[in-house]
This record gives sequence, structure tokens and C-alpha cells, in this order.
Amino acid sequence: MSRTITGLHLSASRSVLVNDGFRYVREIRGERDAVLELVAVVDGIAIDGVDLIRWDDAGEITDFKVMVRPRRAVALVRQKVAEMLKLLG
Repeated sequence: MSRTITGLHLSASRSVLVNDGFRYVREIRGERDAVLELVAVVDGIAIDGVDLIRWDDAGEITDFKVMVRPRRAVALVRQKVAEMLKLLG
């Protein structure tokens, strides 16, 4: 995925998830990777998730993965991110 597309997806995901109900609750950090546990509420649905992040020697992110649950939260986030991408794209 290109940097531009990745940036759009991250921007859309942030717009959907980051609100008054969003917060990081735990961080597990290694030398070149981290796991950030998050909670959020979107449209009344409680979301649990993790950000998996890896970076290189220069500090540049080389891999970024977001996983959320429960299943209905996945569907909601997917729908809202798709809507946001239409607005951003």
C-alpha cells in the first residue's frame, strides 16, 4: 500500500475512532515495536482494540496494524472508514 493510501486510511480511522470515548489503556513496548491497547465508543458501541506498530532503525514506521473487536464494532468501523475515505479521497 502506498504512503498516500496508508495516510488516508490512518486519517479516516482516526476520524472514526478518536472521540471523547477513546483512550489508550496499556502500552507494551519493545526495541522496535509496540502494542497499544485502546478502548473507544462509536455510535454507542464499545470497542476494544490494539495498534501493532513496528519501526526501523531510523524511527520510520514500517508496519502498522489495527485490530478491533467485537465483530459488530469491526463492521461499524469498516462502514464509517469507507464513508470517510469517500470524503477524503
